[in-house]
Amino acid sequence: MMSQLQYSPRLPLSALLASLVIGAAAVTPSALDAQTAASRVAEGSLSTGIVRVGDRIVLIVEDEEALTDTFTVKAGPFIDLPVIGEIQLAGVRRNEIQSHLTKEIGRFIRNPMVRATTLVRIAVLGQVTESGYFALPADALLSDVINEAGGPTVEAEMRKIQLHRNGKVIRQGAGLQRDIAVGRTLDELGLQAGDEVFIPRRRDADRTVRILSTLILIPFTILALNRM
Repeated sequence: MMSQLQYSPRLPLSALLASLVIGAAAVTPSALDAQTAASRVAEGSLSTGIVRVGDRIVLIVEDEEALTDTFTVKAGPFIDLPVIGEIQLAGVRRNEIQSHLTKEIGRFIRNPMVRATTLVRIAVLGQVTESGYFALPADALLSDVINEAGGPTVEAEMRKIQLHRNGKVIRQGAGLQRDIAVGRTLDELGLQAGDEVFIPRRRDADRTVRILSTLILIPFTILALNRM
């Protein structure tokens, strides 16, 4: 049976992208240079475009029900297909997965009709409507991931958005804002299964809530005093 794991793109986050562009433009040149340098250091540890352990391959092979499913890439890397067995994926790029699997499956099935897509499972945490893990195609935009989580809340501090891997920040701030604004994909950012998008809360959010609460209570307080 076909896996229930599917990707459903939503409307573009035009407001989010606009805020990111404005936020990035407001950063001083010196801060921008520092962010760029930090980003380049982080990028050095990324293996952009390569199928990695934890990726999910949505595979459809016409007239082959056993091979039509979603398979998780295991350490090697490889995927283990029913009947066929292990198919090695070392060095295979995410955007080449369909042609690679067509060739490999063709060793066992004559002229197979294959469709394959690589999904990356990313967490979205912090100030979003619905935090959690979301599996999207490797060529999806980073903004698509945030959109899948319902978008940022009113208390989100988008200027300090971060990417985490194994508890460490690998990209953040103005550099990451620019990545979203120009439409970089998960693949272009070299993201891996289990990476996290974290959107912190504005530092003044609690203060704003307290002020609003006080303003709401003032009329009731005045009314109570007038009745005394």
